[in-house]
Amino acid sequence: MRMSQRILSKILALVAVGAVVVACDAGAEADAPATSENAQISDILTMTRRADGQFDVLCADGSRAVVTAEQIAANQVCGGPVTPPPPASIRGRIFGRTDSCDGDPVATVRDDTDCFALSASAVAWSVWKDGRCVNISDTNVRSACLALKPEGKAVFGRSDSCEGDAVQVTSETNCFALSGSAVAWSVWKDGRCVNISDTNQRTACLQLKPEGLAVFGRSDSCEGDATPITPETDCFSLSASEVAWSVWKDGRCVNISDTNKRAACLSLQPSGRVIFGRSDSCEGEPVARITPGFDCFTLSSSAPAWSVWKDGRCVNISDTNVRAACLQLEPQ
Repeated sequence: MRMSQRILSKILALVAVGAVVVACDAGAEADAPATSENAQISDILTMTRRADGQFDVLCADGSRAVVTAEQIAANQVCGGPVTPPPPASIRGRIFGRTDSCDGDPVATVRDDTDCFALSASAVAWSVWKDGRCVNISDTNVRSACLALKPEGKAVFGRSDSCEGDAVQVTSETNCFALSGSAVAWSVWKDGRCVNISDTNQRTACLQLKPEGLAVFGRSDSCEGDATPITPETDCFSLSASEVAWSVWKDGRCVNISDTNKRAACLSLQPSGRVIFGRSDSCEGEPVARITPGFDCFTLSSSAPAWSVWKDGRCVNISDTNVRAACLQLEPQ
């Protein structure tokens, strides 16, 4: 079906802007015949241009899709007949027991290939790249893949040369969720294998991805179980009696003055407003947490309040009641 000039102009304008809301003129279309073309265009609620040139599209029915500009121009979105995008570009092909790329390849390496998921034991003797066969030093399929596609990060166990099983480290990896006891002897970074000082998976991961915050218990060197601290963490939900001896911050381990998990968490993320009862030093369980929009008049005007947490520190207030303390914390 040929698109109308009006719709084609609209799509070209959307592509130029990159992040838009598509709206149809209901009045102008009132007398127009209903077509699948018009329905599909009007079903696009938002469209955002990605760094790779494709578009994140949100449809009126709540479904989402990643499409190309060509698919949008061809109406292949939000209910239209969808043609899948072309496969990722091929980096090369790997061959097994042949130095001359004979027979079928054992693996085809594309832009989206996960090299670390390939075998570290199956042999690779040659690769096809840049339009010709290359007789490589005999290796395994994973290593041959990484030679064609060197990006990525991973942690390896009892191997100084990145052999055996790998633990990938991506932007979504939570290093603190990895084992603090499983060994790690090498890592893959910057397109090569690095023989690191023997350590554990968690520490090796943090060498590759040092960002993040965490609290550790009976360890001055961030060993053992970790309590990750994120912007969503409610520090006051953590124990005020369990010990904390070190924290991970600014990409390194810090041996802190021995304290409790809650206090250690608050040193990393000091935000929040909380009321405490019979304590001048914010100890024990909070009696109320004050969040934006909280109605202080729902609190007791008789229950005691002796201290509050505000502006990242504990304040010993004049002894009062919970409601009055809340009103002191309420944003003006």
